[in-house]
Amino acid sequence: MSLPAQSSGPAQPRATPGRRTHRLSPLVSSARSLAVLIGTLIVFGGGNLRGVASEIGGLIGVVILLGGLLLAALLLLGFHYLAWTRTQFFFDDSGDFRLDSGVLQRNERRVALSRLQSVDTTRPLLGRVVGLSQVRIEVAGSGDSRVTLSYLSDAQATALRAEIIARAAGMSPDVGEAPEAVLATVPTGDLILSLLLRSETMFLVAVSVAVVLVVTLNEGPAGLLLILVTGGVPLLSVFGPFTRFFGFTIADSPDGFRLRQGLITA
Repeated sequence: MSLPAQSSGPAQPRATPGRRTHRLSPLVSSARSLAVLIGTLIVFGGGNLRGVASEIGGLIGVVILLGGLLLAALLLLGFHYLAWTRTQFFFDDSGDFRLDSGVLQRNERRVALSRLQSVDTTRPLLGRVVGLSQVRIEVAGSGDSRVTLSYLSDAQATALRAEIIARAAGMSPDVGEAPEAVLATVPTGDLILSLLLRSETMFLVAVSVAVVLVVTLNEGPAGLLLILVTGGVPLLSVFGPFTRFFGFTIADSPDGFRLRQGLITA
C-alpha cells in the first residue's frame, strides 16, 4: 500500500463564505452612540436643555426630553441594525481578508495578509458586559491601513485572530491558536508607584499644594477646601494611564509577541 503524498509547500488559501458579526452588535453599537450623544448634549447644551425644560414646564419638559432620547435610541438602533445586515467579512480566493459594509454607500475593503503587521482583540466596557470583543487588523502601508470588526463573541474573536495569523503565515486556517510563554507582567503596585513618581504627576501635585497654600494664607482656613478640587487634578492625570496599562503582560509565541493590558477596555 502506497503512502499518501505529503505537501511540502505552504497551505493553499481557502475562500470562505460571508460571515456576519454577532447579533448583539447593533445593540452595543447603539448604546455607545447614545452615550456619546448624551455626553455631548450635557457638555455643550446642558444649560440650553435646562432652559427649554423650565420654559415648557418641569414635568412636561422632562417627559419631552426623555421622549426625545427614546426616539434617538430607536433611530440609532434601526441604523446600526441596517448596517449590521449589510456587513459581511470573509476570505477570498487569494487568502486576503475582505470586509463589505455600508448603508448609504457600499464599501469594500481588502486587507492583504501578506503585509500583516498586527491583529488585536479588544474588549470595550459595554462589550465586556455581554461577552463581545472587537478585532482590529493592521497592515503595512499608507492611508487607512486598519480594519476594525465590531463585534464578535470572545471565542469567535480569538478564533478569527488565530485564523488570520495562520493564513498570513501560509499555514492551515484551522491550525488554532499558538501556545505562548509569559515573559513579564507589571504588578499593580509597581504601576501605581511609577505613575505617581512621574514628573508630570509631581508637577501637578506641587502646583496644587502651592495654590492651596497661597489661598489659605490670604483667605484663611477656608482655602483648605480647595484640596477637594486641586487634589483631583493629579489623580485624574494618573487614572487614565492606570486604566490603560493595568495588568500589562507581554508573552512570546511562535506567531510573535502578545501584549495584554487594560482595565476598562481590555
